[in-house]
Amino acid sequence: MSDDGTGAEAHADRTPRTQRIEELLLEMKDTSELMVDLAYSAVFYHSEAIAREVRELEEDVGEDLTRLQRLTLEAVEDGALNVDTALVLIRVAQGAEVIANSALEIADVVLRDVELHPVLAEAIRTSDSTITKVTLHGDSEFAGTTLRESEFETETGMRVLAVKRHARWHSGVEGDFRLEADDLLVASGALEAEQEFLERCNPHRDD
Repeated sequence: MSDDGTGAEAHADRTPRTQRIEELLLEMKDTSELMVDLAYSAVFYHSEAIAREVRELEEDVGEDLTRLQRLTLEAVEDGALNVDTALVLIRVAQGAEVIANSALEIADVVLRDVELHPVLAEAIRTSDSTITKVTLHGDSEFAGTTLRESEFETETGMRVLAVKRHARWHSGVEGDFRLEADDLLVASGALEAEQEFLERCNPHRDD
C-alpha cells in the first residue's frame, strides 16, 4: 500500500510528544475555565489575593501555549501529526489563551483598583460571603482526607473552589478529592466562617 503523503498510519499512533500535546491542551482548557471563575470571584469579593492568582495563571497559560506550539511543530516534522491536525490544535490552544487573557482583564479591575459601578460596590458592601485562600498545613485535621470523609463544607462552612498542588491547579473538585499537606485551597463561604476555616486548615498560621 502506497503512502498518500498524509502519513495517516503514523498519525494513528500516539507518541510521547503527541500525548504531551493532548495533556497541555487539556491543562490550558481547565486553567482558562478556572481563571474565569476566579476572576469574577475576585471582582465580586474585591479580593486582590485571588486577582493575583489569576495573573499568575495567565502567565502559565502563555507558557503552555508556547510549549504546545513547539511540540506541535516538532510532531509535524517527525510525521506524528499532519499539518491540518496541527493547525486545529494550535487554534484551539490559542482560543484558550484568549479566554485566559479575558479573565485577566476582569481581574485587572481589582489589581488596578478601578472604581466599581455603584451597583456592584453596594453588592460587595452588603455581601455576607467571602472568598479566601490558605495553604493546608500537615497538622490540619483535613490533610490526607477526602472532602467527603471530612465533611469539609459542613465542618468549615466553606466550599473549595480549586486546589493548587505542585504548580498545577485542580478545579471542580468533588467529594472524592483527597487534600494533601501544602495544597493551596481557594474557597468561598460565609464571611463569619472564614477565620475558623483558616485556623483549622493551618493551625500554626499565627506562629
